[in-house]
Amino acid sequence: MKNPLAKDIIALTGDFGKTSTHEAIKRWIQHHGGMFTTEIDQDTTHLICTKEHWRRKVVAVKQAVRQKGIKIVTYDWLEDCLHQKTHKRETSYLLETVVKDTRKKKHERKEKERKAAKQDVREFEKGAKAAEAALGSGGSSAESPPASPVSPPGSKTTSWAMDALSQVRKKRKEREGRVKNAGPTIPTAKETIPDEDVPGTDHYPTTREGPLADIGGCVVQTDNHHVYRDATGFDYDITMTRIDWEHDRNERYQLRIRPAFILQSSHILIPILRSASPFHPSNPLTPTPSSSNPTPRPTPTPPPSVIPPPSTPPVSQTLIPINSPYSTAFSAFRHVFRLKTRLHWDERLLSASELHGLGRSPTVVAAAVARDKMKAPKGVGLEHLLVDGQKPFVYRAPTGRRLVGVFPSMWLA
Repeated sequence: MKNPLAKDIIALTGDFGKTSTHEAIKRWIQHHGGMFTTEIDQDTTHLICTKEHWRRKVVAVKQAVRQKGIKIVTYDWLEDCLHQKTHKRETSYLLETVVKDTRKKKHERKEKERKAAKQDVREFEKGAKAAEAALGSGGSSAESPPASPVSPPGSKTTSWAMDALSQVRKKRKEREGRVKNAGPTIPTAKETIPDEDVPGTDHYPTTREGPLADIGGCVVQTDNHHVYRDATGFDYDITMTRIDWEHDRNERYQLRIRPAFILQSSHILIPILRSASPFHPSNPLTPTPSSSNPTPRPTPTPPPSVIPPPSTPPVSQTLIPINSPYSTAFSAFRHVFRLKTRLHWDERLLSASELHGLGRSPTVVAAAVARDKMKAPKGVGLEHLLVDGQKPFVYRAPTGRRLVGVFPSMWLA
């Protein structure tokens, strides 16, 4: 067909790319016998529209819908008409149909993924049951007889696996015996520390005295006179400091989690001593200019204690109710830590340059710069360190081989 668009009056809306500008499409339509229009009225036969403009229901689309005789099609309709030199039927190119088909295919794809995920879960559970049967665990009951470290006849289980299972059961019996003799335990909600899945849980037993309870695989005290210790052996009792030269004082903010999962804080203000002249012990006999005879001089009094008493009594607070779930206590702990230091608890060991590379805000990077006493990255200045005239508290994590606490990668483990 020489002029496939001979009877069509076509309008456009949307961006069809750099090579398919409105001016270029206008020339193509006119070259193949059609008419191009910029106004949509009752004489218009087609509106070529992008999916974006269709979803946004721009003015041109609304006008075409009101006319009811105008076919709103995709750019593919025009392209196929020009390439095949024929007037193509608009049914499969109508944007309403195309959008519905796209949604249908998206829904089918998600449904297929959901069914595949369910199938994966079923296969996993089937494999887990087969592994449990092969190990001969028989469930989690502590009364079940311990497995022999040697593989039973006809079993595919290796000797090391059976030995590990017997060790797990032995530790479970010992732990349940301790809890049974400890009296009432603490009612808690879901705990983030699993049972035997966390390696090293039994390698950090608490050595403090007091009533014990088994919480998420960790034996802790329940008398609220001790500090909560996680599975790695880290005590959640930290101290943050801030030096206030303007008021000549040193601030210390202590934050701790008790075993009954209460969060407590203590704020202490200690004055900074300023001496007019330093203490220099000297000879009690010092010659004077007026006489060659030595004149006795009293020995200077040494300075007071290195750490003076607090200027005000410590302010202690309980920030959450007693016996709160561990998740609540730990969430509040992280929140207070960020308010005081401006740093996330999970990023407390990262340097200022590492935080800057992660795209953290200048106030966060400035807090790390003050902590590490290093050169500030580009774009971070003193104005970012002071927020409402206050500098952040500084927390220095334990160094060397000292414990630093649980990190997100260890939670996933």
